[in-house]
Amino acid sequence: MQAQADVCLLRCPGRAQAKPRSIQIAGKRYNVAFKTKQWTVVTEPAASTDDTHANEAETEVASYAIVNLSEDGRRRFYQVLSGQFGEPIMHPEPDRALALPSDVAYVHASSGEALTPKGKISGILLKNAAGEIVGRYSLTNAAEQGIGIKLYDDGSLTVDGEKYYLRSLLTKDKNRILNFDGFFSEEPQAQVKVWELADLPL
Repeated sequence: MQAQADVCLLRCPGRAQAKPRSIQIAGKRYNVAFKTKQWTVVTEPAASTDDTHANEAETEVASYAIVNLSEDGRRRFYQVLSGQFGEPIMHPEPDRALALPSDVAYVHASSGEALTPKGKISGILLKNAAGEIVGRYSLTNAAEQGIGIKLYDDGSLTVDGEKYYLRSLLTKDKNRILNFDGFFSEEPQAQVKVWELADLPL
């Protein structure tokens, strides 16, 4: 009996439903579906004039997103968006990602062909002269810890005053994960190699 009552709370015809709370994210308004810890799941209602199933849990939505919002409404770490077919698309650092430097030469890591990458840098990895990783930063964590990161158009990067240079970009999956991880070294590079996960010589 209790289980039947619980189902009725979600989807019994004729029962008044509370209007969902809405929030605005990047200029677009969504309804809040639910929250779990730091994460908020939101939906965009589908355009429909059919109210037959308006109270059902399976109601179709136009799109969805999963976000981690700071108190000032800024999106932290990453967000998940629904793609063309409803598939999840990962978008790292939607509000903090760094624009790609404009005054450097980008080439495909395997073919050496010149290209113009699209996207931003959402992760920072620093290498020393021996090729060892000496720093790895989420832009959200860096900002919240007061670590000063600034990227310039010539590909140079300062991290709390220490200078590095962009050497390569990596996208883990260009169809499912937006933006790049940027690898920086202590020496300037003539070209910046652009890698996709499948191109890595592993």
